[in-house]
Amino acid sequence: MKDATYSTCNATSAPRRSPSPGAARVTGLDLSLKSLEEARQIAADAEQDVDYVHANVYDAVDALQGRQFDVVYTGKGALCYLPDLQQWAKVVHELLKPGGALYLVEFHPLLTALREVSLPGESDDLTLRADYLEGRGAIAHDSTVSYTGDEVPGRQRSYEWHHGLGEIVTSLVGEGLHVTTLRESEVLPWPRWPAMQQTPEGWWRLPDDAPRIPYCSRSRQPGRRDSPTISGSRDASRPRSSRCAPVRAGCVPRTDR
Repeated sequence: MKDATYSTCNATSAPRRSPSPGAARVTGLDLSLKSLEEARQIAADAEQDVDYVHANVYDAVDALQGRQFDVVYTGKGALCYLPDLQQWAKVVHELLKPGGALYLVEFHPLLTALREVSLPGESDDLTLRADYLEGRGAIAHDSTVSYTGDEVPGRQRSYEWHHGLGEIVTSLVGEGLHVTTLRESEVLPWPRWPAMQQTPEGWWRLPDDAPRIPYCSRSRQPGRRDSPTISGSRDASRPRSSRCAPVRAGCVPRTDR
């Protein structure tokens, strides 16, 4: 049986499904106390035993008291709230047991560049409206609704950071993780464009005659139903304090540190 942690778990995702088949213990971590209150209630209603910890993901190693896990799972729409992916990758490495695995489910940077939702007056064309690559720092958003579409009192300002696929993968490889699978998917959990059609599995995709472009990174996990993920594993032979990336899966060793 395995120990799994769901970093940046938000309110509902961790209790509904385990990030690891056969996980003996699941731990969720999130910055929002309100989200964790809701998550605990949902877990109780579902009669699932999930441990929740309130902390910034960058402080996860201390917040989890040095525990290590077989699986670290990060769900959709989390990385855009992290300004420093290299520091996040260090945290992931410290949380993993030797030979452990990271499963990362994330929206494709191309979707961010197309924009996840239409703004008033915008067409439904597949048009690049924002950066694909990182580098411009924090992007401020002022809105009266949350990212879930719920009304919030007054105008709220939030910040997001763009991260290209290359930055994500390079940050993880730089911490010694081996990227075992990296796939891209044309499906979304919601109908971003009016022409999207629902699949039998409940996802949404553009019609067959539309351009095929990726919206999620996608991986097949052994013994599990196909789901959008990036998977990587920690090198069991690499010391936790080492910063040398191994030669594997097309990666070359770092020689500058």
